[in-house]
Amino acid sequence: MFTLAAFIFFCGVRGIVFFTIVNIYMLTESLAQRDRTSAPKGENLSRVWDKVVCLLVIALMAVRLSMSVREGHFLVFPNNAPVAAVKYLNDHNVKGRVFNTDTYGGYLIWVGYPHLRPFVDGRQLNQGHYFQYISLLSNPSAYWAAAEQEFNFNIVMLESSDKTHKKLLDYMKGQLSWEAIFDDGHCVVFKKRGTT
Repeated sequence: MFTLAAFIFFCGVRGIVFFTIVNIYMLTESLAQRDRTSAPKGENLSRVWDKVVCLLVIALMAVRLSMSVREGHFLVFPNNAPVAAVKYLNDHNVKGRVFNTDTYGGYLIWVGYPHLRPFVDGRQLNQGHYFQYISLLSNPSAYWAAAEQEFNFNIVMLESSDKTHKKLLDYMKGQLSWEAIFDDGHCVVFKKRGTT
C-alpha cells in the first residue's frame, strides 16, 4: 500500500502536503519505536539500513514537494479556471451568490468564498442543484426566473466557449435586469443591476 501511495505521490501533485506530513510522521515514529526495542545480534546493521531508507524517502518527498511548489503545481486548478474574472470581481467588490459553470465552482470556493458563493462545483454533492443547473442550461426561459428568485443569484459566470452554455448566455444578454460586466473571450460574467 505504501509503495502504491508513494508512486502516486511522486507522479502526481494532489495531496502532496498531506502525504508528506503523514508519512514523515509515520516513518520517524516507526524508527523511534524500533530503536526503543532491544535488537537481537546481527540486526543492528538492519536498523541502520532502515534509517537510511527512511531518510532517503523523506528526502525524496521533500524534493518532490519543493519541485511542485516551484513549478506552480502546489494548488492545482483546471486550465479553464476563471482567474481573471474572479480577480475582476474582487477588485470591483462584487459579491454574492453565483450561478456558475460547474467546473468553476471549486476555484470559486477556494479563491472567492465567502464573498462569492457558487451554486455548483465539479463534485455535484447536491444532486438537486446539479439537476437544476442542467435544466437552467438547457431551457433558461422556462426555469431561470424561478431559480433566480429561489437562490437569489446576483452574479452569473459562464464559460463562453462551452456550447452547452449558449442558450443561457443568449438568454442573459436579453435580460434588462442583468448586465455583462466581464468578458475575456473565455469567461463571461453578468451582474444583476442594482446589486453589489
